[in-house]
Amino acid sequence: MVELFPAYQATRTRHFRSLAQWRRLFHVHWQNRDPAREHAGYRTEVPPAVVVDAVRRDAARAEG
Repeated sequence: MVELFPAYQATRTRHFRSLAQWRRLFHVHWQNRDPAREHAGYRTEVPPAVVVDAVRRDAARAEG
């Protein structure tokens, strides 16, 4: 489970983290720290590498 947070939202919420633990799923969160990636209408640009890296880590964890 990859949880993505915009810069304006706190990462203190633990709902998805708790759900992932309960289901024994990999969980990682990312929060935007670059104001240039925040756009009008509450849109946050997420670099594709963030998701790719999370999936790769999960795959490596599943293999090992």
